[in-house]
Amino acid sequence: MTNTTIHDRQGGRIGFMVAAPTSGSGKTTVARGLMALLTEKGMKVQPFKCGPDYIDTKFHEAVCRRPSINLDTFMTTTEHVRELFDRYGADADVCVVEGMMGLFDGYDRDSGSSYEIARVLDIPVVLVVDAKSAAYSMAALLSGFVNFRKDIRIAGVIFNKVGSARHAEMLRQVCDDLQLTCFGYLPKSAALEQGSRYLGLDFSQQPETQELLKLLEEHVDWQAMSKLKVSSLQSRSLKASKFRNLFSNLKQQKYESKDCVIHSAVGSSVNLNASSKAMRAER
Repeated sequence: MTNTTIHDRQGGRIGFMVAAPTSGSGKTTVARGLMALLTEKGMKVQPFKCGPDYIDTKFHEAVCRRPSINLDTFMTTTEHVRELFDRYGADADVCVVEGMMGLFDGYDRDSGSSYEIARVLDIPVVLVVDAKSAAYSMAALLSGFVNFRKDIRIAGVIFNKVGSARHAEMLRQVCDDLQLTCFGYLPKSAALEQGSRYLGLDFSQQPETQELLKLLEEHVDWQAMSKLKVSSLQSRSLKASKFRNLFSNLKQQKYESKDCVIHSAVGSSVNLNASSKAMRAER
C-alpha cells in the first residue's frame, strides 16, 4: 500500500461487507472480484465469509493469499465473531466480508443473517443489486432495505447486469433521489455468469478473470469503497461499556417497601406511596 493508512489513528479499521437483497444477485462475483482487484493494487486484503460456507472461503484465499475466516452467529457467540474479525484483520489494509443469501435471511427470521454480522461488527454494507429489466422500481426496493433496520449502515449500492450507459444513469438517479451512494455498476456479460456450485469443486480454478477486474476498475468506485470505515474496537468497547454501566445502575435500584421509594439509574427518586396518597386525596 502507498501512503494511505488503513488503521486510521482517529478510529476504525477499513472494511465493508458485500451483501445483496437475494441470492443470485452477483455478490459473490463482486466480492471476489473486489478482493482480487484490491490485492492487485498492493493492499493486504483480509477476506471473511458470513456463515459456515467453506467453498467461497477457498476462492477468497486463492485471490487474497490469506486464509478466509468464517463469521457465524449460529455456531458461535457475537463476542467470538468480533474477536475473529479484530484478530485476523489486525494487520490488513482492508477487510472484505462476503455476505450470504439475502441480507436479512437467517435461520430464524434475521437471526444468523448477514445483517446480524453487520450489526455485530458495525461494518458498512455495500448492496449488490440485480438491476436487469428494472429502473426506477429499484427506488422502492432500495428504500425498503435502507429503512427496514436502522442499526446497520447501508453505505451504498453496486448495480449488476446493467444493460447500457442510459440504464446506468437511470439507476444513479434512483440513488440520488434516495441520497444513497452509487458505487457503480457491472454491465451484462456472459463471461461474468457463475455456474452452479457443488461439493468437490476444483479450487485451483480461478473464477476472477481479467475482464472482471477491468470492468470493476472501469465502472466501480473501488477507491471510495477502500476508505469505508468499520467502527473501531475501542468504539465498540465504549458502546458495550455504556450498556454494562446502564444495567449495573439498574441493578442498584432500591425498592423500600414502606414508602416504595425508587432510586433510578439517573439518581432521582420517586415516592410512589406519597403519590398514591395524593391521588386519593384529590378524589
